[in-house]
Amino acid sequence: MLVLVADWLQIMTEARFFDHVPSLTVNASYDVWRMNSAARKLIGGKLTSISGLFSNPDIQWGGINYIKTKFGIERYFVMRQPLSRSRFQILLLTPNSDVVPAAGVQADIEALPVPMIKLAASGRVVCANQIACDLLDIKADEAPLLSELMEGEPSNQKLEIIGQRLHKI
Repeated sequence: MLVLVADWLQIMTEARFFDHVPSLTVNASYDVWRMNSAARKLIGGKLTSISGLFSNPDIQWGGINYIKTKFGIERYFVMRQPLSRSRFQILLLTPNSDVVPAAGVQADIEALPVPMIKLAASGRVVCANQIACDLLDIKADEAPLLSELMEGEPSNQKLEIIGQRLHKI
């Protein structure tokens, strides 16, 4: 699955739009370097390693996992994004409780509280959650090429427009 996670993470990090999303920065050995305040509140303190975070050592990156919070064991969609060769950002996203889990990628990304799209190798949008559709001004059943959506404006300007739309959410 090809996802434009890096672009959204850059926007989120630079503009700090999603400070409420629990985030951890870890090294290649999964020692925790940093936790944002949302992660500390969720977990109930600081961690030195993510081994104490997951109830199952078989972590499903880009999927639903059970994590240990100060409220008990809870379900979270866990994303891992490389920041460098030896550092990763881990996001803990709460699946939307109003969305009934169903098979397939669309149900997984629709539950996310951030815009997410899946692309084919050709660059065609295979699926997008409603937040991404709203930001890109497309319908869920459309399948445009990503280049069609970004065409006509410099990419930095397009990212700025998307960032302004994200800020309004």
